[in-house]
Amino acid sequence: MAEEFTSDRAEIGALLADDLPLLLRALQLWLVQLQKVIESLEGADLDEEKTRRLEVHQAERTRVLDLVASISASITGKPKADLTRDDVAAARRFITESWS
Repeated sequence: MAEEFTSDRAEIGALLADDLPLLLRALQLWLVQLQKVIESLEGADLDEEKTRRLEVHQAERTRVLDLVASISASITGKPKADLTRDDVAAARRFITESWS
């Protein structure tokens, strides 16, 4: 079924850029929810299914954090590896102020 769909990355990127503050806020809320789920699963005596769920949520958290870092790096002009929490916060403030 996926073969029937096509996407124009530039068009999608432009659409997402228009609502970047909202997108970053949504990603932040998503990270909070992921962390709550991860914390509820960590340290417990997990069966195979719950262990798999924990691993999936941890991988998803890593991907979302990487996405936030990529957006922040493109705004600050720094490599992702050199970003600090302050850089991410400054990028988020810049986006909110300049896109609003």
